[in-house]
Amino acid sequence: KYAHSGEIWGYASTHAYYPESDTTIVVLTNMSSEMPTPVSLEREIARVVLGLPGVDVHAGPVQPGALSKYVGRYELGSMQIGFPTLTFKAHEGGLWVGFGEADDLAQMLPLVPAGKHRFVAAPDPETGFLFDPPGRDGKSGRVVMDAYNGRIPAVREVVPADATQN
Repeated sequence: KYAHSGEIWGYASTHAYYPESDTTIVVLTNMSSEMPTPVSLEREIARVVLGLPGVDVHAGPVQPGALSKYVGRYELGSMQIGFPTLTFKAHEGGLWVGFGEADDLAQMLPLVPAGKHRFVAAPDPETGFLFDPPGRDGKSGRVVMDAYNGRIPAVREVVPADATQN
């Protein structure tokens, strides 16, 4: 499959070409940052038209305290796509993600555990987040966001030890 997607000023689109079946799917929208994304819509159309398998999400129980290894702010670095950071928070046994400056739950997206350090967006399982296994400090140092027809890495922001003291 060859694909490209984009988003700007209230518009979002994606274009995908499947050479094995000589099929092209284009999704154009006048929405931005909404779920499901045009990429998700394109993939759902491809599943119906081409008989492709669905997203495999096996939500299992999360052990109490297990989400703390993923919590934090991750910097996209030179790979910015409209927002410079991803922020992950644990709340009532679930993990939430915020894009850019979004840091309260009202602005964040709930995630569903998909196993082996992977989570997907609750309203759009095509948008996924794969964390590196925790390091010696018990925290994951990197996450890769699978969205917009690409994989976008982000590295945990280092917080000085005295910054957490009040």
